[in-house]
Amino acid sequence: MTPRTYNGITAAAFAAIAAAVTVKTGIPCRGDVGQASGKGLTIAWNFDPDAQVLVLTPLKRAWYDPSEAAIDLDLDALVKGTI
Repeated sequence: MTPRTYNGITAAAFAAIAAAVTVKTGIPCRGDVGQASGKGLTIAWNFDPDAQVLVLTPLKRAWYDPSEAAIDLDLDALVKGTI
């Protein structure tokens, strides 16, 4: 799946985004870099606090999950709704 890059993400915004991802998906986003799974979805994230860049990459989805495009839209809405 395609990585999603978000610029201008502060440390406070990343903390809010990580909390929102956990609430929505059950995926615990701990630390600036990682990979985790929950509810049939595996994502990786890489947050560079100095550059204020966050990269979210959906790695795997269950067969019953929506399309990759729908997951991308959900991630975009979650990030943009948090910052």
